[in-house]
Amino acid sequence: MADSIPDWHEIDFWSSYPINGPALWAIGALMAGVVGVSVWGGDYWGAGMVWGIGIGSGCFVWARMREQWGAEASGWRYAGFGAFGLVTLVQIVRLILF
Repeated sequence: MADSIPDWHEIDFWSSYPINGPALWAIGALMAGVVGVSVWGGDYWGAGMVWGIGIGSGCFVWARMREQWGAEASGWRYAGFGAFGLVTLVQIVRLILF
């Protein structure tokens, strides 16, 4: 595989290069389903945690896409770390207090 990014019309969206779009859509739909079922079942904490993980993951994916376009992406990466850190902190506090 070449080191350069191919032109837009040459990108195969079913491969892992540059980013596997259909797989990301499938994971997003699965996470949305998990959040929906959790809310329906009354597990609001679980839904919030899955939502936070989805936000953090989305920030990392967006940072990767911006890097491939040649744009600055460190802010999005820090936002992803922040979302994951918040989810981790909430889980630790919940384990200690409850």
